[in-house]
Amino acid sequence: MASFPLLPGDSDLDAQNQLNNNVSGYREGGLEAVKFFMTQNIDAYQWLRSDAALLIVFVSDEDDRSVGFDGQAFIDWVRLIRETVYVTAIVNQDVSVSECPGHFSAANDVGIEYMDVANYFGGVVIDICSEDWTQGVAQASQQLQLVEEIKLDHVPVSDQHIEDFVDGAVWPDWIFDSVTNVVTFTVIPPEESLIEVVYNYQ
Repeated sequence: MASFPLLPGDSDLDAQNQLNNNVSGYREGGLEAVKFFMTQNIDAYQWLRSDAALLIVFVSDEDDRSVGFDGQAFIDWVRLIRETVYVTAIVNQDVSVSECPGHFSAANDVGIEYMDVANYFGGVVIDICSEDWTQGVAQASQQLQLVEEIKLDHVPVSDQHIEDFVDGAVWPDWIFDSVTNVVTFTVIPPEESLIEVVYNYQ
């Protein structure tokens, strides 16, 4: 594996190599990193769907220091490219509520920008000093809506050339609208399923 994204089956070593190969610099810039990945990284074009909900999880022990790109600018940008956005911020919180006050700079390391973004989208904020992040991340992922339809990127030769798979098994419960080029599920696949639509196109 040479580049993002990490895929099912990748190992802990793969993840560590990605961190070593893709992270550099001396400042936190999570907001601009998301924008750069989504607009400049060729891998993003291959697997990010513009019609899909976007779930972002920021993990940082400092505030964001993106150059010329603060929380409000990020909010304005991401609203233009996604209709549905969920954000979790795992950051240092204000010393008055932090689980580890005194272990970070109250002036520089509170994740204000990340929390502002998460709060704007009704997301989840977790104290980075918490021993358990799972509940907050689960709450964010549970907000994602089940897939009811998929708009195809190309025009199929006919609906006879379309097959739908859910977790590798044929899924027969769907209809195709040739006017909108959309496959709609008459029985919605279960959450956390891998959905694939295979077809011959013109």
